[in-house]
Formats: sequence, C-alpha cells, structure tokens
Amino acid sequence: DLLSVTGTTNMLDALLAAWEDSADHIILLTDGQPDQSDSTILQNVRANSSTPIDTIGIGDGDRSYNERLLKEISEITGGRFNSVNEPLMLSEIMTELLQISETAQSIPGTIQL
Repeated sequence: DLLSVTGTTNMLDALLAAWEDSADHIILLTDGQPDQSDSTILQNVRANSSTPIDTIGIGDGDRSYNERLLKEISEITGGRFNSVNEPLMLSEIMTELLQISETAQSIPGTIQL
C-alpha cells in the first residue's frame, strides 16, 4: 500500500484560536502551505503583533512550507524562525525555545516570550 498525504493547513484559524485564548507566546509548527493568502495571514499577525510567534517549518523549505511567510510572521512578532528537515532536530529546537521562554519568566522585569 502507498501512503498519500491529504488535508489542508488552516494556519489562520490556528492563530486565531491561540489569540482568542490569550496566548502570551505561540509556537507555529507546519509542514504545509496555508489555506489562506499570505496577505490575510500577515494582516492578522500585524493586528496581534504583541504576541511573539516562533515558527517552525518542517520539510524541504518552500517545497513543503512557505518559508518566506513563516520568517515574516516571526519577524513581525519578535519570534524566531526555524527550519527542520531532520525529525530529531525538532526535539532540540522545541527544547531551546522552551528554555528561552522559561529563562525570560524567571528574570524580574523581563517580558515573557
């Protein structure tokens, strides 16, 4: 049997749900192209730019996900962009992002990422 990939990447609704829940930090992980236009997503990101968004693209760059969009989302919000083409790298990146967030929380007078 051959495996096939189906489905969509509803990036905007995922972000809207996080903002609705008043998330103070978002990690956006994707292996696909978004259903919505870049401009629609970026308009919403700009409107919620006070919430840092770290983005992680899984796969082979623009062949798998929209690298330019993910980089722009992170830049607008003060987050970080990461590209993962090896599954083991994901664990390392998530550990690093969570350590950075925990460090920011433990230092008085810092803004939580």
